[in-house]
Amino acid sequence: MLKIFLKYFIILLATQTLHCGEVTIKSVTCKTHDANFSRFDLCEMAPTAKNIPGISLIIRFLRLPVTNIHFRYVVGRTGSPPLIALNNSWDLCAFLRNGKSSRALATLFKQIASFTNINHSCPFNHDVIIQKFAVPHGNPNFVFFPGDYFAKVETTIDGIKRFTIDIIINNQI
Repeated sequence: MLKIFLKYFIILLATQTLHCGEVTIKSVTCKTHDANFSRFDLCEMAPTAKNIPGISLIIRFLRLPVTNIHFRYVVGRTGSPPLIALNNSWDLCAFLRNGKSSRALATLFKQIASFTNINHSCPFNHDVIIQKFAVPHGNPNFVFFPGDYFAKVETTIDGIKRFTIDIIINNQI
């Protein structure tokens, strides 16, 4: 698998250039795996104040308090087979207690922090809201080759997979 990735990466480097300009969110899909634990009151594309496609979510927890949240974040290029660029899992409660515990998660969290009400450590006694999050234009944290990409967030609470958020992102030159 690594050999395929390296060959694909070398071909991309030889034929295309990296670009951090017009990165836009194309779609968002939310799925609850345990309807007795959580539900999405809102999961939609919504234009931001600058008329850029953004994501708005409201995740309602039906059993409170939520004392531990683990999530898996997978990012890759769409296609057959998809090319996975990042596949990592984190303990969100531990990160919120100590923001320096993971540089990668700190970079991701910094991107959504001003769009969400996740501003304290666990336990959570309220819904989670992300409002009109859009990829900032020219953001160096979102450097991609041109094309379509996916981002998947799988959330596990109390050791049980509770919900998944799938996002399709496009990078245009």
